[in-house]
Amino acid sequence: MKLFRITAKDELKYINLENVAKIEFYEYSNNVYEVTFYSFKNDEALDCVDLSKDELRQLIQILEKDMVYSVKSEE
Repeated sequence: MKLFRITAKDELKYINLENVAKIEFYEYSNNVYEVTFYSFKNDEALDCVDLSKDELRQLIQILEKDMVYSVKSEE
């Protein structure tokens, strides 16, 4: 099990990355990205978090460790 911890001011949340089907992200200010995690079930959003560019890069590296094959979408 790979857990992704989100630390807020007054709470800790954990997302099991093995349950994540998709991650969407976009940069909304200089080097700050809004990242949304989606479940395999009904494409439901699990949570949303703001990450720095370095934090996003670390998350992608964790996810790519288990990657077997990769293709590029034309969308």
